[in-house]
Amino acid sequence: MKEGDIERIIRQGEGTRVEFKLRLPRPWRLAREIAAFANTLGGIIVIGVDDVSHIVGVDSVVETKQELIYAAGLVEPQVKIHTEVVRINKLELVICKVARGEDKPYRITENTPGGLKTKVYVRTGAAVEPVEEGKAKKLGDQDRLRKRLRLTQDQKALINVLKTSVRTSDGIGLKQLAHRLNMSTRRVTRLLVPLINAGIVAELKVAKGSAYLLRGGRPY
Repeated sequence: MKEGDIERIIRQGEGTRVEFKLRLPRPWRLAREIAAFANTLGGIIVIGVDDVSHIVGVDSVVETKQELIYAAGLVEPQVKIHTEVVRINKLELVICKVARGEDKPYRITENTPGGLKTKVYVRTGAAVEPVEEGKAKKLGDQDRLRKRLRLTQDQKALINVLKTSVRTSDGIGLKQLAHRLNMSTRRVTRLLVPLINAGIVAELKVAKGSAYLLRGGRPY
């Protein structure tokens, strides 16, 4: 990637396909991030940048790459990553590109108080979230649904509202969506159902009901 491309990504901040790391976390935590990208749309991890987009750089490119490769090896089935180095203002950043998985769900085995457990994670906005086993099996089905789904103009408008108005992992409520689209809540609900089933939109449970967040899909 070119220096200008990374600078633009850093200015835009974290999101569904971008994660910043000042320093790499423990391998199993990093494996969560990698698996979550593979289970969703793929994405990049930029190491050497903090959560508020300050460029700090890495201490050791070699060690950082080794840690990324080790963490990727904790994911099953095998996940594809590619690492490269970009220099900005004499500071070195390591970029880890995670391909969108073709053999979902991707899992990691974690050591929990109850023993070893296999878990599946997905990317929702800038957050990494666990997925229940029943839903994990549907990840591959969602890819097939997404390819077959033909969006209506109303659904495209809904997606555009989510893209332009949701900047955090909190989502946007049904009434607010309906207001932005100038539609009834019932009509918006009908538009949301196939998008949720295809894994394009995530439904979040909040205190006042549900909120919605763009999980991903084709580059609309």
